[in-house]
Amino acid sequence: MAARSGFQAASIMALSLLSTGVIAAVYYVLATVVWKLLFIKKQFLKVFVIIVAALPVYTVIDTIAERFVLNTCGDCMVVLAKNQQSRVIYITKLISNH
Repeated sequence: MAARSGFQAASIMALSLLSTGVIAAVYYVLATVVWKLLFIKKQFLKVFVIIVAALPVYTVIDTIAERFVLNTCGDCMVVLAKNQQSRVIYITKLISNH
């Protein structure tokens, strides 16, 4: 069954679950490793590097997950091609071309 967006409900659920999982994984790393380094060992430079590195890592993983789900959903790509041509171009490009 298609949602109001035209995407299949399973695809929307997969996108939501993957995004939530990626956010949870990044948060877990920040909450455990970073807090330990910051409060116990007082290694501020390492904390800064980890936090700065976490953002692009999160972005790349989330982008790959989104592309995987959308590329495996033919109906989703048809809806995107019809309504959001620029989004289709974005999804089909390599990550390094952005």
